[in-house]
Amino acid sequence: VSEAFPQTVEQRNKKSEVEQFADMAWIKGGKFLRGSSFKENQAALKVCRKYDRSCQLWWFSDEFPRKLITLKSYWIDIYETTNAQYLKFV
Repeated sequence: VSEAFPQTVEQRNKKSEVEQFADMAWIKGGKFLRGSSFKENQAALKVCRKYDRSCQLWWFSDEFPRKLITLKSYWIDIYETTNAQYLKFV
């Protein structure tokens, strides 16, 4: 009963963990390869040139270097966050 009808203002104003994360998705941590190999970039260039002959290999240069990345688990919003929501958070 005390959880359904909190006694203090702080308890009444505090969102439950379920409410806090209702519009969020849990992303399990792990490893992934970020970036592309030179061979993959050449393949992307070939596809690009089917539609635009002016495509250049250097357009894909920010894909280098390919690197194994490890991320910890984290929560992410399912929907876009407005500036007002962000300001309320910070």
